[in-house]
This record gives sequence, structure tokens and C-alpha cells, in this order.
Amino acid sequence: MVYEMNEILFWNDSQNYYDFTRDLETRLDPNNIVEDRQKWMDEMAAFILQNIPTKQDFLDRIAEYEQSGKPIPISSRNLCCNDLSIDQLKKSYKNARFRGKERADIVEKAIAGWAADHIGFYAGRILKKPQEDIMEMTIGAGFGTVSVVRSMRENDFYTGVDIDFLCAKNADGILRHYDKSGVGIAASLWDLPFEDETFSVICSNLGLDECREVPAILKEAARVLKPNGRMVFSCNNAKYRRIKRCFDLYGFSEEEATECIKRVRLYVDHTELSAEMQRLGFAESAYRQFDNKYVVEYTKE
Repeated sequence: MVYEMNEILFWNDSQNYYDFTRDLETRLDPNNIVEDRQKWMDEMAAFILQNIPTKQDFLDRIAEYEQSGKPIPISSRNLCCNDLSIDQLKKSYKNARFRGKERADIVEKAIAGWAADHIGFYAGRILKKPQEDIMEMTIGAGFGTVSVVRSMRENDFYTGVDIDFLCAKNADGILRHYDKSGVGIAASLWDLPFEDETFSVICSNLGLDECREVPAILKEAARVLKPNGRMVFSCNNAKYRRIKRCFDLYGFSEEEATECIKRVRLYVDHTELSAEMQRLGFAESAYRQFDNKYVVEYTKE
């Protein structure tokens, strides 16, 4: 299951979703590929089908979200940054303290297997100067984090920001594993807790796709970027296979699923992104397409 589609489906039934996922997070670890991952996905699928029993119910919820024009107001992970139980705090600390290597190993294998070109180009656009003060917007599973942190030099410093406290601690674990300088923090991307002109490069690997408030986030990122700084984004195109499992529960065709993805904007259109960056005074300095993803770099004009 993919968090962002679930949150869209339950954005107006958020307490129900929050209660379920809080219980799920207490019992299972979605990062535990061997033991808990399949159980997590099976329980989430059963919960979705119980609350959204038909394909028409699914489409009705998509339409309701689309018409609202609002960001997701609450979800399991929106609350993680300010409503963690003691058990969750212990669990997140344990994951960060002991699972940095496990997470890095999983990502390293995936990168080597099917994402080497994409991730290599992405990291290469970020680590260009002799010393970089890096801010990554959204950490998630850590693919972008690993790609950057493993290549950092002695004088580089990494700051990872995610609204999910557990993801922020994943970044800490990855930094500890590679013995690199940095920190992961839980904070809102549209209200960053940093002074103006703090970072030399700001990056995000498939993170903007989860954010309905992209213009506000980009404006805030521009505020904390140093003069002559860069922004590097890896983004999804509107492809069905990215969140295939959720749509498969209801028998959606690829064409139907892709149309739903476009309606709720679980991708970032390259043309619209560049237009927004131009309004903020940035010019596109590098672009490369990778199957259903693209990487783009912007510099201040």
C-alpha cells in the first residue's frame, strides 16, 4: 500500500483511518520486509475494502477530495510529529538506532537493481560543489536519503525534513550507518524552522508528488536557499504502476487508474513545475527523463 493514496481516500474519514493505522503501527513495522511488510499490506487492504466496499465508492471519495481543493488535514503521519505515544517513540528510536544499516542495505540493492541511472543522476546534481549544505524535503523510505548521504564528503552536512517523525528518525539511522554529518527532523514543509538563506542545495526524491501545496512548499524552499543555490527534484509522471496495488483491489484498468492519479495530482507535471519555479526566479539548468520519472535541476536566475 502507498500512504498518499490511502490518505486521499480517507481525508474526510480521517479519525477512522488514524485509529486503524495507529493500531497497525503499534503491532507491525512496515519497514520489516521479511516479517511484517506483507501482514501490513494485507491488513491495510482489508481495512480499505471494509470501508470502501465498491469501485463506485472509491470513485466517489476521489471526487469528494478533488472537489474540496484542500490539503489533507489529518492522517496517521500528519499527527506523528506532535502526537507520538511512548511506545511509538521507543519504536522509532529503535528503528533509527539499530536499523540504519538494514534500511541502507535494502535501498542499495534496489538502486543497484533498477534505479542506478536515475539515482546516480539525482545525487550527482546535488553534490556538485566542494561543500554542500543539503536539505532534503521528505525522507520516506530513504531512497533519496541513501543516494545522497552515501556520497557525501567530510565537509557536507545533510538536513532531512519529513512530517513523519518515524521517517525523520530513519534519516538519522542512515546518517549514523554511513558515518556522515546531519540530522533528520519532523516539521512541516510549508513552515520550515530555518532562517533565510540556510542551504546551498534543496532536494526531494519523489516527495513533491505527495504534496497538494506544491507552490507554497516551493516558495518556502526558495526562502531558505542561499543565493546561487540549487533545487534538484526527482518526480513521478502520472503512471499507474506507481500505486498499482491500491487500484487493483477494485479492478481498475491502467487507463482508469491513470485518470484518477491525474485528478488528485499524485505526480508533479514538469511543465507546471518549471513555470512555478520561473515565477520564483529560477531557471531550469538540467533535465533528464527516466521511464516513469524525471530529474530536474533549477538555479537562481
